[in-house]
Amino acid sequence: MGLFDFTKKLFGNKYDKDLKEITPTINKIKEAYPSIQALSNDELRAKTLEFKKIIKEGSSEIYQEIEKLKKDAKNDSLNSQDKENIYSKIDELETKIVANTEEDLESILPNAFAVVKETANRFSKGKIEVTVNDFEKELASKYSNVTIEGNKAVYDNKWIAAGNEIKWDMIHYDVQLIGGYALHKGRISEMQTGEGKTLSATLPVYLNALPGKGVHLVTVNDYLAKRDAEWMGPLYQFHGLSIDCIDKYQPSSTKKLNNDNHLIYSLHGDGELQEGQIWEAAMYASAKNIDNLICTIDYNQKQIDGSTDDVLSLGSLNAKFEAFGWDVISCQKGNNINELIRTLEEAKNRTGKGKPICIVMHTEMGNGVDFMMGTHKWHGAAPNDEQLSDALSQNKETLGDF
Repeated sequence: MGLFDFTKKLFGNKYDKDLKEITPTINKIKEAYPSIQALSNDELRAKTLEFKKIIKEGSSEIYQEIEKLKKDAKNDSLNSQDKENIYSKIDELETKIVANTEEDLESILPNAFAVVKETANRFSKGKIEVTVNDFEKELASKYSNVTIEGNKAVYDNKWIAAGNEIKWDMIHYDVQLIGGYALHKGRISEMQTGEGKTLSATLPVYLNALPGKGVHLVTVNDYLAKRDAEWMGPLYQFHGLSIDCIDKYQPSSTKKLNNDNHLIYSLHGDGELQEGQIWEAAMYASAKNIDNLICTIDYNQKQIDGSTDDVLSLGSLNAKFEAFGWDVISCQKGNNINELIRTLEEAKNRTGKGKPICIVMHTEMGNGVDFMMGTHKWHGAAPNDEQLSDALSQNKETLGDF
């Protein structure tokens, strides 16, 4: 048994520790689920209003105090220091609201996640009928999947996402519950293609939308942003939450289509290329002739779990991107800044010729730092102060020199 295996056996690894911490919350969600499942459609939808009320009442006295202070600050007889003291007090109270809201969200999380899971479950079984409200009348005027029949609103489980009709057939399993909770806690949730990243995100998005401050969900390109907003949208709309997508209003990839010739750069790791959504974006860029796009690939053949060849071989990246209709340039010395600048200049000269450009940069992870080179263990780790000082001492030049 090697030292690493012995240490792992003695202390456990990060994944096991995180899972041990998360499991009690997942169990609470599963315990809450049967009672949520027993609700009528109207009762299920009413849970959102109940959650919002809990959050609002949790800080209602603080909100009242803030309003009073804002009125006091408008008193013309106060000097600048007095007003500064009032605004400082307001900042303190707003910090308390954030803390209160976080506590409230944590307390309602099991039921909130169970509500989203059951909403997905009901959509998977067919149409959902509820007593109509004003928000649904507005939805019915914009979306074909919501219709009004007398005093009832009917949500179909078929709707349009990215120009195609989809039929909802997904529900949240434990892996999505774990991923959703990890995202809510501000952690990184690494999931393989097909494990339900998009579905997982509906859980923390719904939960964090309840305070009414808005939630922004960021994905890798404008096509997926639009598709996922339309794909997951009805789960939120059923609960009275409005959605929109920034990329409906001048997405960056349509700059070329609108004769905007500014260059667009993107950077990706080779491990990231194991995600199916990357290749969806690659197909879209080629199909739309986005020839002002320069995509750079950090090809060091390492990812968080080890060698990319061992985890899931990518084969020839040059051949893959060329097959997708891209113009590909290889940079054999990707760690050499002067070589990289030269390659970027070459890529710029190739833009505007009908194809997006891909630069495959052959790099070495941790290049120039003896304790980082040739290992994947630094992929998701940060050096301590001593290690950082050691690393900088081994690299006489940094990006700041260029």
